[in-house]
Amino acid sequence: MKIRAIRVHNVGRFAEPVAIEGLTGGLDVMAEGNEFGKSTLFRAIEAVFQWKHTVKGQAVEAMRPYGGGDPLIEADFSSADGVYRIRKQFGRRASAELSDLESGRTMARGQEAEDGLAGLIGMADGKPSRFGLLWVGQRGSLDPADPDTDAATGKFKDRGERGVLQAAIEREIETVTSGAEVRLVRSRVAARLSPYTGGRQGQPKAGSELELALKERERLKAGLDVARKAEADASERVDRLERLLSERAERYSDAALGNLERAAGESRLAYDAARDARARLDRAEAVKSKAMAAVSAAGSLLAEFDRKLSRLDQLDAEILRAEPKGAELERQAATARRHLAEAENVVSSLEARERAARATLAAHAQFERRQDVAIRLERLSRDLAASQTLEREIAEADATLQSTRLTADLAKVIEVADSQVTRLVDKLAAAAPAVEIELLPTALGRVSVDGQTLLGNGTFQVPRPLRIEIDGIGTILVAPGAGTDRLDAEQRLATERRALASALSAAGVGSASEAVDKRRDCLTREQALKLARQSLSNLAPGGVAVLVGEVAALQGQHVGLPAGTLLSDPAEAEAQLARLATERRTAGDSLNEARKTDQQAGEAERANRAACDRRLAGRQELDTLLPPVGVRQSERARLQEALADAESAANDAVREAAAFSEQAPTERRLDALRQESEAAAALLRTAERRAKELAAEIGGLEGELKAAGENGAGTSVAALVGELALAEATVARFEAIKRGLALLDTALSNAERETQNRFLRPVILRLQPYLTALFPGGEVRFGDGFKAVTLVRNGVSEAIGGLSDGTREQLAVLVRLAFGRLLSDAGTPTPVILDDALVYADDDRIARIFKVLEQAASHHQVLVLTCRSEVFSRLGGSRLKAAPWVPHTP
Repeated sequence: MKIRAIRVHNVGRFAEPVAIEGLTGGLDVMAEGNEFGKSTLFRAIEAVFQWKHTVKGQAVEAMRPYGGGDPLIEADFSSADGVYRIRKQFGRRASAELSDLESGRTMARGQEAEDGLAGLIGMADGKPSRFGLLWVGQRGSLDPADPDTDAATGKFKDRGERGVLQAAIEREIETVTSGAEVRLVRSRVAARLSPYTGGRQGQPKAGSELELALKERERLKAGLDVARKAEADASERVDRLERLLSERAERYSDAALGNLERAAGESRLAYDAARDARARLDRAEAVKSKAMAAVSAAGSLLAEFDRKLSRLDQLDAEILRAEPKGAELERQAATARRHLAEAENVVSSLEARERAARATLAAHAQFERRQDVAIRLERLSRDLAASQTLEREIAEADATLQSTRLTADLAKVIEVADSQVTRLVDKLAAAAPAVEIELLPTALGRVSVDGQTLLGNGTFQVPRPLRIEIDGIGTILVAPGAGTDRLDAEQRLATERRALASALSAAGVGSASEAVDKRRDCLTREQALKLARQSLSNLAPGGVAVLVGEVAALQGQHVGLPAGTLLSDPAEAEAQLARLATERRTAGDSLNEARKTDQQAGEAERANRAACDRRLAGRQELDTLLPPVGVRQSERARLQEALADAESAANDAVREAAAFSEQAPTERRLDALRQESEAAAALLRTAERRAKELAAEIGGLEGELKAAGENGAGTSVAALVGELALAEATVARFEAIKRGLALLDTALSNAERETQNRFLRPVILRLQPYLTALFPGGEVRFGDGFKAVTLVRNGVSEAIGGLSDGTREQLAVLVRLAFGRLLSDAGTPTPVILDDALVYADDDRIARIFKVLEQAASHHQVLVLTCRSEVFSRLGGSRLKAAPWVPHTP
């Protein structure tokens, strides 16, 4: 089979009809950019050859373009006996049509077309078989070429791929016969073994004989366990009932509970009496504490009264001692203030003299600044006058030049036109005939030329008609020849003269020479104007207006500056200023020292005054807090009496607390009595609760024993033991059958592996030339089925799963090409389609694999879809392009 054309409409990004025509059946390459739709075309090829037109749901929705529409796919293909076309439309208007292109007839429609297509391309049972094996979609080239194995899960999935490869090999080698027989026997053994191991995790299948026997055995085991447990439970109930009855009689009888109740009452009464005694002691201790606090408060009041009296006496003594010191500090402060005033007067006098000296120097500096401004003003005024004169001259010259109509361009036109006129006149004169006239003496005065009397001999050029008149004889008209060149020259001369006249008129001159003179005068004026502008720029770089502003500013400065004073010797004034500055610094040091002394004396005086004020304030405060002087001693006596009364009350409280202390228990003894009371009460409650529990348990056990006796529990144990023995024998028999089948399957598997290498030899023979081109000396070894598992290079074996992405991808492509070659040699040629494969190949490998693809295309069709246009330009084969398509209406 070979694909010859593919056409799509309303498929993915191909909302408009598109056709890929002219596939050669050899090496066909489509190299287009990303998002062109190459993968869409790949899926369209899969759909038209592998999907039924009646497919629905997500498969169809995934094909539709964004704008909607029913996908339409049409493919031309050839097989051994003809060229055909399959056309399928999916969706609401689903249809299928199979046509014979050689005869032009429609072979079948609908399901008959699907059946006819399957027969032509050899796709049985609706499985993709060799197409799924050899058609590699985008990102699928990294998946190993492992037939009937899901790349995502690694699990077996029957797609018919192994079957088609085995059929191709069986046509070629004889050893396959024994292998086929082994596989047949093994399949039968597997079918027999399946009920025993085909369930989850190798367990028997649901509903099989072994599974049912195992369930029966487990049921009997569970029933026997239940019966034995019931028997044991009945015995245990009797024993427990006896234990409970004995416990109630011994520990929880009515007499025992009465004893516990009496003990709990006695313990509670003892604790209550001890607690009352302890409460009386606590109240006595509280009274004692209050009395002791009253003693402490009375003592504190007396001590505070005595402290205030003592502090008052101390302050009186300090006030008397401070009076002489205060007078001395006031005298020192007054002396310091006088010295400070004298120093300030000296500094002030020196500063005034210094300001006067500076004013004199400033007046001299003002005189010099005014003189400098006057000089600059005079210079700028001269520059301004010259600039204004130049500005007027420039304006006049510019106006004159602007008024002249003789521009440089017009002067050039006049010069060229005058030159052309002169040249043409000379040319006509040179070409014109010459007329020589020689007169006899008697003819003088009788001959005229063009109205002018000829007074002697002469020669005349005849560029135009010449009229000669002879008095008394007649008129001779001499005309130049009328040749084509002459006429052209005269016409050009007339044109140039008109142009010259027009230019002279525009320039306002009468002749070309006048234009030359006038233009020379203009150039002279332009040069002078240029020099004037340069001079003006030198005098006034910023312009005359800026210069006027500068002059006005200097005039304002000159008017605003005072006249000042011219000193005869400014250096003497500066020297005097320096001396005054030195004297002022010395006086300033003295002033700072005086200020420091004044500050210290003032601070000492203020500190002493503040101390005196604090003493007086303290004395006044104490006088306010204490009673009047006359009653202070009587107040002290009252405080002493209050202290004595408090001490007497405290002694009484102490004696009373001591008496209660002898009667009351200690805290530890009270806590022990409380714990004993609580323990006795808890023991009584526990005993009562346990007595109730025993009564309930005894009643329950008696009821259970009665019920068990009525149901006859324990009577089926012996029967169940016998039934379980029979079930064990049945399971053992099925297990023996399972082991025998498993042993036979292992032996058959070993026999099948022995023929594996011979069986895969046809695949290896097709693969080896391709492999040698990329990996010289390399060898690929296969595992179970047709999966390539190892690459051997230089005697080193490498697991294919551990190789780089590029090498794994290249091996996967080579193995698929080998499968394609095997199927082609077996008489079922199938295209190998690669969608964006070989993305990881380097430059050297991809050049070699291109040769492999070209070699493979000589045995079967190879269709390559790629976005790497530049790289794949080195690959041979036919280049495919998409073109618009107009689908016919069936």
